[in-house]
Amino acid sequence: MAFIRAHAFILGLVSAVVVGGGAMAALKVVVSGDVGELLEKRTNVSKTLKGLKNKPLVNAKVLARETQRVEREKVAAQKAIDLNVIWNRGGHKLLQLTYDPLPLEDGPKKTINAFPIQSEEYDAFSLRYDYIQAYHRELAGLLVDLEATQAPTLKEVEAEVARVERKLLAKQAAEDRKSLGASGASTVSASRDPFASKGGMPPEAFGGKGPMPGFGKVGMGPSLKRGSGSASGSISAKAQKDGLESIRLKRAKMGRVYADMAAFVDPVFGVNDSEADDIQLWQAQVQLWVAREVIEAIRETNDQVLAKLPEERRNVIDAPVKHLVSLQVDRDYHIGSGKPKTGKTSARPSKLRAIPTMDKMGGFGDMSPAVGQRRTSRASGTSDLTQRSCCKDYDVVHYEFTVVLPMNRVQDLQMNLLKRNNHTILNFNVASAVANSGAFGRSADQSYHYYGTSPVVEVTMSCELLFMTSWERGTYDQQQKKWSDQFPPLMPVAVLRNLNELVPDALRKEDRDRLEEKL
Repeated sequence: MAFIRAHAFILGLVSAVVVGGGAMAALKVVVSGDVGELLEKRTNVSKTLKGLKNKPLVNAKVLARETQRVEREKVAAQKAIDLNVIWNRGGHKLLQLTYDPLPLEDGPKKTINAFPIQSEEYDAFSLRYDYIQAYHRELAGLLVDLEATQAPTLKEVEAEVARVERKLLAKQAAEDRKSLGASGASTVSASRDPFASKGGMPPEAFGGKGPMPGFGKVGMGPSLKRGSGSASGSISAKAQKDGLESIRLKRAKMGRVYADMAAFVDPVFGVNDSEADDIQLWQAQVQLWVAREVIEAIRETNDQVLAKLPEERRNVIDAPVKHLVSLQVDRDYHIGSGKPKTGKTSARPSKLRAIPTMDKMGGFGDMSPAVGQRRTSRASGTSDLTQRSCCKDYDVVHYEFTVVLPMNRVQDLQMNLLKRNNHTILNFNVASAVANSGAFGRSADQSYHYYGTSPVVEVTMSCELLFMTSWERGTYDQQQKKWSDQFPPLMPVAVLRNLNELVPDALRKEDRDRLEEKL
């Protein structure tokens, strides 16, 4: 112990040296290990970088296969686009115009497509007037395709009620004779016989033909003296009821759907128009395209049911779509498809035109304006649902139509419309149930429809249809420096000019070149 106390300082110093040295030695070993590992990693990375030139990390065969896959997908995508363009174009037939190129000679006539507009031929052969006539024939032809019928007019209802009333009165007179004969009376007094002053029974009472004097209006027949002096009120009431039901049922069985020219709201041309500019010609063509799509959807919906029924039941009563009430197309879509550069809306209202109505002979009736039957073209704008507006790939046309049908057939009509083309149903509104009975005595501008015994509703659908610019505005071949023969530029330059003022970003390079007369 004395030795330790005597040499405590030296022993402490030695211990400190030993411990410190051991710690330093241990630290050196750890540091050396980390540095060595890092050096090894750096060496390996350096070798890898040097070898990339001679031996890539990606397998060349895998890379080639992936490159080919991408190219195939690009080709398939373009093929899908091309097929969509053909499909979108397929259902939209152009109006055709026929004229005599040598009117002073006996030669064959020539037929051309209305678009692209060939100005020289249009002007030389008055084809703008011919176009208007072809437009009206096309609209009327759509109704023929529907096998449409019309509700009876008030005048026709009155005539039918008068006929039924005469029949009932003749029957009553015969019963009176039989009753008086049975009681021993040899004759019927003039006061009891309503036809005594007319030489006996009317022709109708014996199956004869010809008008009977004094029965021009319902409830306004000749003075019928029956005891108290006038025709029985019950006969007149029954005649009104039976006559109305009879004529409505007859008309419902004459076609597959109610529709007439008044359903085409705001037509581009009136029947008396003879001149049209390029914009109006295009508006009319677009309206016909949309109308054709809607009409075909209605026809197909009806055929899906009526084709399974016997011929005598293929009419309004059993048809799913019973009435095309109205169809309106936004014919100024190239003006109302967005906002102008100033930020203010510049949708130009269409010229108000009277709607042609069809008279009972199937021709155009009165062209006078009617309240509630005319509407200006609404600005299409950007749909709240799709946010679409005219662009380089497509143009957007909005339209709206109203039909009467059972509620459970609404989806059938929608599906038949959507599968026809690039349609989108933006909204549809269902009105209250439509009454199947009509009260006698309506005003002359109203008609009487009969839809059968099933409950029906009035449905209004607001929709949009896309026209691909590849065919509507044409496809330009940059390599051959010419327009495609399959897809020439149909849209007139005047329409492009309006579109450029409103939605300049919607025009393609070839569209701008047309405006600048480079193509």
